[in-house]
Amino acid sequence: MYHGVEYRVESNHEAGVGRPDVRIIPIIQNKTVSITYEFKRSDAVDFHIMKQDTTDALNQIFDKGYRMSLPDHVKEIVEVGIAFCDKVAFVSARCLKRNKEGITTNEDWTVVSEWETGKVK
Repeated sequence: MYHGVEYRVESNHEAGVGRPDVRIIPIIQNKTVSITYEFKRSDAVDFHIMKQDTTDALNQIFDKGYRMSLPDHVKEIVEVGIAFCDKVAFVSARCLKRNKEGITTNEDWTVVSEWETGKVK
């Protein structure tokens, strides 16, 4: 699959102490936003269950340190947790900004916004 010359798309590639489901990482210096997706299969089409599953997905991104192996030119990350059940999906996401240059830890990123989908039907 061709993704262009500006971004690298990784699926289950080692990062931190785990393997994020999908990461989109800018290759060129003037592109500064990376996106990490973590997917969860929910047991029921239920708002509370699906919301918890997306929270678990976002926690996994943090707990496994998926932010730590990004190139220095990445200044923002969008982290997305998606829970699926049948044909229904629930999405939670957060946008983070980098606080320092060089190799980073989870604490070197600040959440600047968060959002989630509405009701599950």
